[in-house]
Amino acid sequence: MSLILKTALLASVIILARPDPDPEPPSDRLKDADIRGKVTMLRELKSRVTFGYIDVEGKTRDKKDETIRVALRTRSKLTKLAGGKVTAATWADFKAGCKVEVILEPLPPNLKPAPTRIRTAREVLIVAAK
Repeated sequence: MSLILKTALLASVIILARPDPDPEPPSDRLKDADIRGKVTMLRELKSRVTFGYIDVEGKTRDKKDETIRVALRTRSKLTKLAGGKVTAATWADFKAGCKVEVILEPLPPNLKPAPTRIRTAREVLIVAAK
């Protein structure tokens, strides 16, 4: 084999064997998600305003590992990815172990984020159901 052919073959093997470190999310997923991770705990409430709380353990927007307690309220947009399409979701679709992406409501200017504070979800997308 010629040297050029061997070099080209070696380069293609190296390129194909290297995993993609951070694949781009598909266009129908939440690009501005505050946290992407796995649901570790659910607590349902019988309220007219709040469906319940979920604990999401995963990476935040600034790439830190964190667990955030998220309140799912009636005004929160709940969606799920099913068959490549985004459809409406309900509280029953949330299970421990499912992967979600969450956009949180912004905090008022006089409050600072705290580890014990419950944050309200603006939008939640179930990426993979358990």
